[in-house]
Amino acid sequence: MNSNEAWSRFINYFQANEIPCHQIVDDFAPQLVMTFYNQNEAPNNCVEGTLFFYDGCIEARVYYDAAGQKWCRESEHKRELMRLFNYINTRVFVMAKDGAGNALFDPQFLYDPRLYMTEDDCFDITLTFVIPYKFYELAPLETETFYAEVCPKLLNDLALPIFFLLLGEWTIEQSISFIDYQLLSKNQ
Repeated sequence: MNSNEAWSRFINYFQANEIPCHQIVDDFAPQLVMTFYNQNEAPNNCVEGTLFFYDGCIEARVYYDAAGQKWCRESEHKRELMRLFNYINTRVFVMAKDGAGNALFDPQFLYDPRLYMTEDDCFDITLTFVIPYKFYELAPLETETFYAEVCPKLLNDLALPIFFLLLGEWTIEQSISFIDYQLLSKNQ
């Protein structure tokens, strides 16, 4: 599989699943930009995503929208946010699930996304991982589902502890406890 084939597959997946996307072609890398709606805990009830199609792989990003950026930019609790990211990145491992009761494929660990804040003064809270074309060719549905369903859901599930921390409503300990109870204990 090459970047053109992967590009076409993802576009077909997004169209079939009614996920709004638009294309950006520039010198850096061709991109697909998506909006994932119905994320009820995330700012504005959505998260966004971008796929960057490089020669050997796809860089996959999912992130909160402009409201999330604004709250992060204006927060006085970025240091605590970094501690929370460290906790999440060392404790939360995401399993790909088909959303159809395992009728299409069994839950499995495929990718290991990392959560961070970008350093380009945009203050994007971003979940990123790399998709090698060879692996995408072997597990296309699992890869597409992981990117378009599992990652947006994870950001949605993490929205409360992240933004309550940034807004000063919760302490770092309360955010970690929420993650322990709501995500880790329920996924074991």
